[in-house]
Parts: sequence; C-alpha cells; structure tokens
Amino acid sequence: MKTLLFESPWQLGSLCFVVCAVLLVLWRRTGSAGRRQAFLIALAVSALLLMVQSLVTTDREAIIALLNELADAVAEPDLERIESAIDAEYADGRHDRNSLMARIRAALQRRMVERPSLSGFEVVVNGDAATAEFRASCDVRSGNSLVSRLPSRWRVEFIRRGEDWMVRSIDVLEVGLQNVGGFGQLLNF
Repeated sequence: MKTLLFESPWQLGSLCFVVCAVLLVLWRRTGSAGRRQAFLIALAVSALLLMVQSLVTTDREAIIALLNELADAVAEPDLERIESAIDAEYADGRHDRNSLMARIRAALQRRMVERPSLSGFEVVVNGDAATAEFRASCDVRSGNSLVSRLPSRWRVEFIRRGEDWMVRSIDVLEVGLQNVGGFGQLLNF
C-alpha cells in the first residue's frame, strides 16, 4: 500500500485513471447527478493523491536516490560527495571511514567508472537503520583496456543521522559471475 500511495506514480496514476474512466462511463450512460458527483470527487481525490505522492519522499526513495547519487559521484569522480555520504562511524570489519576513502581514492586513480546503472533494489528499513541490496553495472576503463557493462551485486547498510541517511557499511557480493570477498577485494580487482 505504501508503494502504491507514495512510491509509484505509474501504479497510482493507472489506478486513478481506471477508477475515473469507469465512473465517467457510468455517469455518461445514465446521466445521474450522483454518478456525476462521484466522478468529480474521484477526479479531485486522484489529483490530490498524485500531488501528495510527488511531495512525499519515503525512506526507501531517499536511500535509492542516495545510491544513484553515489554511483554518479563515482563516475565523475566526486570524492567529496562520496565522503560526505560515508558515516563517521563507518565500520565494515575491514575499514573505517578514513581507510575506506583512501582505498576509494586509489582505486579511482587507477580506473575510470563510466555509465553506472543501478537496479533491482531491495530496501529494508528498520527504524533508523536500513539495508539495501541491488545490482549495478558499469563500464570500467583502466589505461587502454575497457570492461563493458561489468555486472555486480551490492549490500549497503545505512544509518539515519538527523534527516539524512549515511552509509554505515558496504559489501560487494558479486562481480561478474564471481563471489567477491567484500569491498576491499573489489578495490584490488
């Protein structure tokens, strides 16, 4: 229900269209004042619901937007943007925030990431913590070599700090068809 009301304009728009179309047909066939009123109310409610949906950002939408911003920041590369999204208490069992950023800087000096694309989001929000698993693909350029549309699968944990979601840990689950032993292994890839 939350997805329908707040996260999917296509689903909500389609539902509103069908309801309004049915009520319009019923009104036009009968000419009833009650059906005309029902159609006008449905039209007003539909407009209101679509307006509310455009104004409300759910936690899931905020996390997906942050992940897409980070993918773009990696492609630019915008290290300041990446660092601003990493929580000060970042801990993945291998790196803290400073060592993670050092590894990311070194990796992005050796390789260029182009055309990042994220999909297949599974976001679970539990209060002020959240976990997102998703698929990514990108072109990776190193010198004269290019790996085109390299697929990968990721798990990122978040923590809410005030109004913002921050990255708490990053795990790379797969690169290509190979399981990867975490984010540190990917940076050596």
